[in-house]
Amino acid sequence: MKIQIKGRNVTVTDALQDYANEKIEHVHKLLQQRKIDEVTRVELELRVEKNPSIPEPCIAEATVFTRGPVIRARESSTDMYAAIDQVTDKLTRRVKKYHDKMHGKT
Repeated sequence: MKIQIKGRNVTVTDALQDYANEKIEHVHKLLQQRKIDEVTRVELELRVEKNPSIPEPCIAEATVFTRGPVIRARESSTDMYAAIDQVTDKLTRRVKKYHDKMHGKT
């Protein structure tokens, strides 16, 4: 699996990259446990909006490319680490929802 972390209007520091890699690895383990199609690549884009009227300027967007569906999530927060936490939580929920839908569970 290839993980690509991009930053727009923000420098991706080593600490931020390590934190994001750790969270994405958690989602990848869940994908493997649920036996979802092979994950080829994960893209995480971190942005900071410069507009002062936006209350939550830190945005994290994640895209998981598999052989099956493409799973996406987008979250914003006042802190970049919190935005990464929220986006990985949303990805986890979407992975579980996709798995349950494919296997006929309610």
